[in-house]
Amino acid sequence: MTTAVTSADRDPFAPAIERPAPPGPSVDQVKQLLDAVREMFMQAKNRQRQAVQHSDQGRLSVLFTLQRSGRQRPSVLAKELHLDLSTVSRHLRQLEEEGMIARTTDADDKRAFQVELTDRGDAMVREFWTKRVEEVHGALGHWAAQDVTQLTDLLHRFVGDIEGCFK
Repeated sequence: MTTAVTSADRDPFAPAIERPAPPGPSVDQVKQLLDAVREMFMQAKNRQRQAVQHSDQGRLSVLFTLQRSGRQRPSVLAKELHLDLSTVSRHLRQLEEEGMIARTTDADDKRAFQVELTDRGDAMVREFWTKRVEEVHGALGHWAAQDVTQLTDLLHRFVGDIEGCFK
């Protein structure tokens, strides 16, 4: 593959010069990238294990999902969380007792119900994410703002490009 490069800045009438496109990453570079991603996921997994020892991570996941996705049936929530419906039902019962979620009748099926965050549940999730952002902000305090923006853009690009590549 080649890319056209013009010298329009120097001479607007100059012809385009064909140059080879930069080569893609080497296999070794991709391996290093995947090693870094694996390390990031391992850190996240270890943080999750620590959180489970100090709180109920499953219940937090239910709250985060409801904030992101909005009101939904427990069966849909279970599928999104990759949990058994019985596990999600237990979490929902506890969260309802704590005033974090509320049940509403499903408009499409009066026999079924949906769950949604209460103001209290929404405030708890917002407080959690505010604290998390502050922690990561502190950890990246020595980074240039441009580096954070570039990493964010590259991560979004990476996620989009690898979506569906694992069969």
